[in-house]
Amino acid sequence: IEMHDGNLEAARKLLSGVVDAHPGDEEAVLSLAMLETRLSGEEASVRVLEAAYEKAPDQLRVRAALANAYSRAQRLDKVLELTRDLSPEQIMKAPALLELRGKAQLRGGDFASAAMTFEQLTKAGRDDHPTFFIYTVFVLPEEHKFYSTI
Repeated sequence: IEMHDGNLEAARKLLSGVVDAHPGDEEAVLSLAMLETRLSGEEASVRVLEAAYEKAPDQLRVRAALANAYSRAQRLDKVLELTRDLSPEQIMKAPALLELRGKAQLRGGDFASAAMTFEQLTKAGRDDHPTFFIYTVFVLPEEHKFYSTI
């Protein structure tokens, strides 16, 4: 409510209290991270997300938000670390984690790993247009590109 009223400092104080009292509250963590980005910049947001992830690494939305923040900051090693060893259940619940991994692999020049990651993502049912485009244009071997567009 405080954010809607424009009192961002009061909102920060309120959300910080909620996160301190309930570190597992993903909505509060994500709202605080978004607010910190607005008030203090991306690094402050990353600190909020890192602290929440350390306390509850099973929170997939927080993990995805942190991986996304690392990706924006060009910290590909951190993206790869966060998205390593994802279980099939985690991929089904948060396919964005696998997509972030594939994009980090592409940006890092590891095309073979990116190909496997995006193939895994499409097999997991994530066949939306951006994923399919990245897979077919940047990852799929040249000899298969024609057939994949039919």
